[in-house]
Amino acid sequence: MSSPGAIRHRGYPQLWLGRCRGTGRSVTFVGMSYSPLPTRAAPSGAVPSSRAAHADAPRRQPARALVEHLATTRTVLTRAQVLTQFSEHALRRGLARHEVVAVLPGIYAARALRRDTHVRVHAAAAWAGDAGRLTGLAALWWHGIVPYDPTHVSIQLSVPLHLERPPWLRVARPGMDPTDVEHRGVHTVHPADAVVQAWIETRGSIGLVCDVVRCGGATVEEIRDAAVRRPRVSGRMRLMALLGHLAQGVTSFLEYQARVKVFPRELFPELELQYVVTTSRGRRVIDAAAADLKIAMEFDGTAYHGSDEQRRADLERDKELAMLGFVVLRFTYEDLMRRPEWCREVYRATRRARQQLTA
Repeated sequence: MSSPGAIRHRGYPQLWLGRCRGTGRSVTFVGMSYSPLPTRAAPSGAVPSSRAAHADAPRRQPARALVEHLATTRTVLTRAQVLTQFSEHALRRGLARHEVVAVLPGIYAARALRRDTHVRVHAAAAWAGDAGRLTGLAALWWHGIVPYDPTHVSIQLSVPLHLERPPWLRVARPGMDPTDVEHRGVHTVHPADAVVQAWIETRGSIGLVCDVVRCGGATVEEIRDAAVRRPRVSGRMRLMALLGHLAQGVTSFLEYQARVKVFPRELFPELELQYVVTTSRGRRVIDAAAADLKIAMEFDGTAYHGSDEQRRADLERDKELAMLGFVVLRFTYEDLMRRPEWCREVYRATRRARQQLTA
């Protein structure tokens, strides 16, 4: 073997090469150092290479960034949006790792949030596009009118859409042009129209309509107008009767049950709903009262009278009414639903006793 000679390669490691005598093919590395390639100024007017153009282009974010974006924003992205903000590789990698799923065709979300109602609402809005409006119980939930999450999402369509959809997404075609209210980036129908759709979805939930009216989500007149505008409403007569009771002072399902089933007006005309009195601590509203004999009746559901704090507030309220001369009768949900005749007998016996005292 000949003595090694140093051969310097521009831009590559500096190598000491040894050549086997007679072949010239075998190379032995004896030492290594780096000598950088000097840069050259590109001539004016030269077209940049593809590698330089790729380096200057905006760098697309990796698959992990896509998953984090979907998880932190609790939203969805269409395929076009993914390719604009991230890349095809990021989408494929997220799908392959089961970190990203298609909640609807061409609409992607974080797998951990695929059943999240917030995500489903955004997915349904993207699926329907300009032709759809969020409606029903999902729209009421989106507006913050009802606190409980819907089991499905309803979209009212103005034009037919024959697209694949999962069971949690329902389509409503009421035969009328949808109203339009934009709330938190999603187009919905007016809350009154959503109440009518929710009435159909829940097969006539009296408590739902009472809750919406009590919290001010929609007025009795708005709901009545929405029900009249809609050509087909299952249980329309029951809804109209309920709205009539709400207009007369009913504010909850339990009060409706008491007024319609337990203490109907035709048998107990002396009872006034939402009777207002003024105590030492201000204005108080009694669920039902016989003002002639100062008998106050309160209908206690677990939602507003179940905790210890609420119970103490009820006791303080009873003392305030007693200072005005009222006797207070409290009936629970179980009393009104399971033994209405007993409730009527308690009230009648109290009337007789009060009449004897005042005689």
